[in-house]
Amino acid sequence: VKNRRKDFVYYLDYSIGFLTRGCIRGCSFCVNQNYKQCLRHSPVEEFMDKDRKYLCFLDDNFLSCKDWKSIIEEVKATGKRFQFKQGLDERLLTDDKIKEVFSWNYIGDYIFAFDNIEDKNIIERKLKRIHEMYPDLSKQLKFYVLVGYDRNGKYNEEFWKQDIKDAFERVLILSKYSAYPYIMRYEKCYTSPEPYRGVY
Repeated sequence: VKNRRKDFVYYLDYSIGFLTRGCIRGCSFCVNQNYKQCLRHSPVEEFMDKDRKYLCFLDDNFLSCKDWKSIIEEVKATGKRFQFKQGLDERLLTDDKIKEVFSWNYIGDYIFAFDNIEDKNIIERKLKRIHEMYPDLSKQLKFYVLVGYDRNGKYNEEFWKQDIKDAFERVLILSKYSAYPYIMRYEKCYTSPEPYRGVY
């Protein structure tokens, strides 16, 4: 198979690094579950290659850092286009943050997460506000949608039924605002009993 340049674009065109580390959420499925806060990590100049056109950030919850605004001003001062590959926390959006985020010289889709059906009210409220402020938004909104993870660790028949129901409800909510779901399958999906495994 012939290698194509676009298959290596992140290795060739992007400077990749962390502006912040940590998260405020403590989600039990995440490597950051023991963190209580998000702190400034590296100045963008530390990992930026001036010969590469773009910047890619791997921060886990950038908007939860109290210094996010001053950090992003440093990023914008580079003049380079950028993206947050791990996504942003939509639940933290305020009107001021919405104005800031959607003014960025951004690459690709704006990625967020909708991991828990219990967040449906705040997720939908923020989506509605984005569309009120930007009814002609040209950028695509995409949400990681975690499925197959039992926060109670039971993985029984009741869980599998409810999890699939919750997944479809989340997808339906996102579709109302033309947001794309990206299904993130937790590893237990692959050992779930039929018919659930086939649905996942």
